[in-house]
Parts: sequence; structure tokens; C-alpha cells
Amino acid sequence: MAGHLGVLLHPRDPKNVLVIGSGAAITTGSVLAHPVERLDMVEISPAVIEAARLFKADNRNAVDDPRTHVHIDDAKTFMALAPIKYDLIVSVPSNPWVTGVSGLFTRDFFQLVDKHLTDDGVLVQWIHTYESNRELVRLVMRTLHDTFPHATTWLGPEDLVMVASRKPLSFDEAAVAARMARPDVKADLARVEIHDLFGLLSKQVHTEAGQKDFAGEGPINTDDHNLLEYASPVAFFLANLDVRVKDERRAPDSGPGLLLHQYLREHPPTAEQVAGLYRNVERYHSEKDPVVRGVAALWRSLAPEDPASALALGRAVLAQGDLTLAASLLEPEVARGGRSPELVTEYLKLVTARTWSARTVWTPMNADGALAVGREVAARHPEDRKLQKAFKAYCEALPPASCEGTAGMPTAAPGGP
Repeated sequence: MAGHLGVLLHPRDPKNVLVIGSGAAITTGSVLAHPVERLDMVEISPAVIEAARLFKADNRNAVDDPRTHVHIDDAKTFMALAPIKYDLIVSVPSNPWVTGVSGLFTRDFFQLVDKHLTDDGVLVQWIHTYESNRELVRLVMRTLHDTFPHATTWLGPEDLVMVASRKPLSFDEAAVAARMARPDVKADLARVEIHDLFGLLSKQVHTEAGQKDFAGEGPINTDDHNLLEYASPVAFFLANLDVRVKDERRAPDSGPGLLLHQYLREHPPTAEQVAGLYRNVERYHSEKDPVVRGVAALWRSLAPEDPASALALGRAVLAQGDLTLAASLLEPEVARGGRSPELVTEYLKLVTARTWSARTVWTPMNADGALAVGREVAARHPEDRKLQKAFKAYCEALPPASCEGTAGMPTAAPGGP
């Protein structure tokens, strides 16, 4: 996403691009899927560049692409001396809790970026949300806004990708669709289950107004007063895994401002498109995330007879503890003969949860039907770890003798989960 968004949303096809930070060079490879003419990649560690070559099958041989010019240097030093201006700068450094990296998230740095962008240039800035906290993410966004008044936020997948510019970026649907249709770009985006504009626009988290509102009022991160340098290590050790960023996709009052809402007025999604989006969110979001449930529910409404949509919504609501709705979706599919390991895994999770919720010395258990289904499918798919785990968990919820004789299944203990 960091590699593609800046090119896709740019007012024209960018020719000169700067990427800050190599990593496995996946971002650089995604940029090079587009017809850029020159790409400068700045990386402070020579060993990282050598390691990136090990991933050439995944990064499109980005390091040794003839358009790529590798610079082993500190990003600020490189930019202070860079002789050219760039159409696009993509900054994907290490996490700011690494000593010195927070200097790439200061007002001084963003002002340096501004000086090296063309008049219609675009900055793509990555920031992580794991091992961080809400106030640090807000600090980075405020600092970005101090230099670049126009910016939106995108998800990729749990990290945030901000697309910033001096001037407002108008969304050209036809141009973006044409860029996404280029064979190399299409294949690269397919790796993360993005196949069309609907899938791409579904990743937008903030409009310009939404990002500004989330950032709010407060201090700015500067070289002389680098708050991020000292607060990031604290956030790392506290390991906050749930940084809420006021996701506008979940806000009925502000969601209509998102590009997706505008796009859907003329392009209602098909069941196939929503199925593709579900694969994306199910892969990258927590199973309990309301976004997963929302996409699954939309898919089910568009394809009410599709067993796959029943499984998707059943899995989502089961993860949220809605056993009644999960049963109404999963049990009919099993009753109709559905025996896929994915379906039976979720079905066993359902009957296990229901069994534990009712199991007492006064409550008789009749597990014959579910146990038979579990035995049958688990025996047929011994390599499926999720299925085997679900079957084992179900056996542990039953009276001790229930699963005796089942290959690989221990005798259940009498305790609870």
C-alpha cells in the first residue's frame, strides 16, 4: 500500500521517486511496478540492502532494477544534499522507538521533504500503530499537518499510510483505474487481495477533515524537542495493541466524506467484489473487528444462497460471541451436507462454546451429531491444524468417555475452558 498509493493518487504519473528505508524492498518493488523513470532508495545500513536481495522474487528485483539508485546514507543528510526534486517521496523508515529514527518524524524533516518535492509532489508517510499509543500517532499526524495541509489516512494492513501534499489531491477515478489495470500493478495488488477500485478505496480510514480532527490540538515533534524519541520506547514496552484512530469507515456521521462512499453512488459493489474485500479484511484484521463483520454481512446480503458468505458471517459473529446468529448461519450449512474443514472448524467452535455455556451436572449432553461430523471431517483432514484444534477443544467440553477411541484425541478433563 505504501508503494502504490502515492503513485495511484498522484495528479500525474510520477517520474522521479525517492524511497526512504529499504527493509525487504517490497515497497520499492511496488513503486517500480509503475512506469517511473528514476528511483533513489536511501538506506543507512549496507547489510539491509544485501538482505533485500534475498527477497528479489517478492520485491521484483527492486535493488538491482536499472531504475534504482541505492544510497547508503542517513536520510536527512542525503536530502540536504540531493540535487533534484522528486514527484513522489515515500518514507518507510524503521519504528521510531529505534534510536534516531524519530528524527524522520519531525517538523524539520517534513520541511526538508517539502523543499525536495515538485510543485505537485506527494509525500507518502508510514507510521505503525502496534507497540505505540493513540497520543503518539496523533503527534505524528499533527506534525505532518504542520507542513502539509492536505493529507488522508489509509490502512495497510494494521499500520497507517498517510498521503500528503501542499495542494488538495483531486480523485480521478478513470486515471486511478487505468493505473491499477497495468499488468504488473494488478498482479502486485492482488497479493494483498486488492483487485479493483472498490477494494482500494475500502482501505481509506480518514478524509482530510477526519485526519485533522483525530490529530487535534497539541505539541509538534521537532528536532530540538523530540517527544517521539523518548515516548516511543515507553510505548514499545507497554505494548498497546489497540490504538483507535477514529476510523471513519465506522462513523455514519462522517463516513460519507470518504472516497469509497462517493464511488459507491455510481458503482454499487457486486457479490464477487465484496467477497474479495472480505478476503482482504479477514486476512489483515482481528477476527473480532466490526469491519470484518460489516463486510461479511454485506456479502451475505448480496449472496444469501452462497455457503461461503454464510461461513464468512458465521465466523465473524461467532468471534464476537453471538452464538444464536452464528448457529442460524452455520448449522443449516452442516445440515445440508457441508463438510469443508473451514465450515466444520467454525461449527465445532460454535457447539463447543454452546456446550461450555450450558454444561453442569444437571444438564444432559447429547453430542452425537456434532461429534460424528467432527470425527468424520477431522479424520479426512488430519493436516488441518485449525480443524484438529477445534475438534480437540470440543472433546474437552464433553464427558470424558465421549471421544475415547478417536485417533489423536486425549481423554477429556472434567474442568472448564
